[in-house]
Order: sequence, then structure tokens, then C-alpha cells
Amino acid sequence: SLVNVDWEYVDGSDSDVYLFAYIDTQGKQGALHIDDFNTPREFAMAVNKVIESYDYSVAYWSRGRDSDKVTDLMQWHNFCVKVGAPSIVVPVSDYDHHPTIRSLNNPKHRHIDAYLIHNQTFIKSGVYKGAIGSMHLDDVHLAAFLNRKIGKLPGVSGENVNDQPIEVQKAYCLRDAQLVYELMTKNNGQLLGVMQVIADYISRDIEYVCHARDMGYLVEPVLTEMGYPPQRDPETGKAIHWWDEKYTGGLVQAPIR
Repeated sequence: SLVNVDWEYVDGSDSDVYLFAYIDTQGKQGALHIDDFNTPREFAMAVNKVIESYDYSVAYWSRGRDSDKVTDLMQWHNFCVKVGAPSIVVPVSDYDHHPTIRSLNNPKHRHIDAYLIHNQTFIKSGVYKGAIGSMHLDDVHLAAFLNRKIGKLPGVSGENVNDQPIEVQKAYCLRDAQLVYELMTKNNGQLLGVMQVIADYISRDIEYVCHARDMGYLVEPVLTEMGYPPQRDPETGKAIHWWDEKYTGGLVQAPIR
């Protein structure tokens, strides 16, 4: 079970979250606004309950890396602490120095940052064939669906969404969750299928694979075990990677159901 999520928070704050939206792989969706609840704590508890009901959550730029900006997960952790709700976010994961989700109510839950997957060189080159330019969510979505641009809501952006009516705010947040949903379910979840194949071959958690700083060094042993040793340039001796379009095989994985 997998859910695609997004948060909205007051610009310039590190803990003022007011909106959460989600879409799961079965099509169930919703948006929770802080004003829908009697207290901020009730809002926080309701959001955590939604996330914990799934084994996987996916967001875009939720963990961050090489940036001073406070990420979505840290915003949510700070908010939960401020309102006195249990936090499902651990500020430092057990495999790198960035936040992730660990739930006592669902120990199997793993969180995946779709930004970090799509920013990998071998994904950009091998899967998208160089179509990804900007790493903005709507631009990545356009690279995946060249003939169907969804984009943001007309006239609404991160700079003015806070000033919009609540229903418009919900629609804006839900649109971002929808973009992530479509990226992660394209071709019956092929992208996460590739991540799972790599994880199985190296005996690591799929979350670890999705968030690797350089996924290339994880892919090479997978290809070797599958019978595709890396070719080497006869002049430089450097490996010629399959994602440089000189490799003729490909990963084969069962579709995500």
C-alpha cells in the first residue's frame, strides 16, 4: 500500500504547517486543512493516522539534500512537536543525515523522496533519455508525460497560495500530490519496480536505494550479477554505463501491484 503526499506551510516558517493532501494507488484521495479541526494537535494526529495506514509514503523534495531550506518532513516534525502531537518523523535516519518517517504504529512504513530518485543520473539518462531539465515537480512531470501538461493551478503558486480560499488551497496541494502519484505509478509503477530490483540484489531496504547519493555504484553490481558486466572504454579504461545508451540490455522487473 502506497500513498503520495504533500504538505503546505506558511512561507518563511519552519513549523507552521496548515494543509496536507494525499492520493493512494487505489485512487483514494483527500485534503486535510488545519481549520477543519478543533485544535492543531487534532490536525496533526489525523495526518499521522493517514500516513501510518500505508506501508509506503512518497513525497517530492520531502527530505532535501545540499540545501539550507527546511524540508517538508522537518517542517512536519517541528509542527508536531510544537502542538504536542507524537511525531512520526525522525530528524536523522539510520543510513544518512536526513529525516525520514519511522512509525511505531506501523514499523513497516518507509518514506520515499521522489525528487531524489528523479535527480539520479542513471534515471535522468536511462529512463528519461535526457528529457528532464529543471527539477521542479511540474517540469519533471512534463518530461514523463510529454503530451499532457497538467502543471499548477492557474494563478496560484507557492507565493500566493496562503492567501487563497481554503478550497483553492486544498486543490493546489492535492494537485502536487497528483503529480507525484502520476510519476510513481507510470507504467504500472515501473520506476519503483526498478528500485525494488536493485534493493533485492544488494539486500538493502528500498528506501536506502531510493535515497542513495549516487545510485550508479549500486546499479553496477546488479548488472554484473544479471550477466551484464560493465564494458570499459579501451582508451580510458573507464566503465561505459548502460544509462549512457551504449548498454543494450535492461533491468527487468515485475510490475508493482
